[in-house]
Amino acid sequence: MFTATYGGKTYNELHVQLVELKQARIALDLLKNQDCKPSEIFSTEQLDATDDMLVDLVNKSNGEWKSIDVRIHIDDMSLQEYMDSFHAAVVDARKMLGATPDHMCYMSHLVEGQDEWTNNVIEFACGVPADMLVEFSDDFMNEYAPAAPLPEYTERIVGKVYDRKHRMIGGVHHQFKSADDGGLDIIWGIYYPAAIDDDSMEIHREHTLVECYGWYRYGMEALGRRGSAMIPEGLAEGL
Repeated sequence: MFTATYGGKTYNELHVQLVELKQARIALDLLKNQDCKPSEIFSTEQLDATDDMLVDLVNKSNGEWKSIDVRIHIDDMSLQEYMDSFHAAVVDARKMLGATPDHMCYMSHLVEGQDEWTNNVIEFACGVPADMLVEFSDDFMNEYAPAAPLPEYTERIVGKVYDRKHRMIGGVHHQFKSADDGGLDIIWGIYYPAAIDDDSMEIHREHTLVECYGWYRYGMEALGRRGSAMIPEGLAEGL
């Protein structure tokens, strides 16, 4: 057991870990907001290795895909409130960078003359640094249909994921619905080539937990609510 005392307060290991997380966010925020190029954060060789690994997995998967399939329930925010928070975040690079430490660079824009939009993100996607372009449209489900959409989920976000040479390496199919308690349920679907290993999938599931919680946190802050999923007051003392 580790404890430290100063200013009349005693801090245990959980408090120290929360302080460490706070410091990590500050340090990463300084790094991410220098308008640096991807090659200034990760080397070209690192990004090339990730691209080649994912393309090789696509070739080995024979057109099969599997999803991280993370299920999320939120009981103190409505479906519309969450979608408003999400759509506000994806056009705000600062919020996207802050949603999870894994996001290193981010750009988003509408496709000219269309309702479709794209994201370009550099992140630790499945335990490796990846520079990915997401083009949002229904094409992924229409062409590959890895899982049938569930009709009770009334909101969807669908897209294809490409590497730096515009080779398709994955897909997106997120589903949202209102819950009986006034909140919402989410099926967060990031599709990787079926040949990917389970450890890499688990790393992206952990990424999703933090990322989706970040958008929840932004929404709760905008609504002026603390929220039941926030750090309990007693644990946050002194931070």
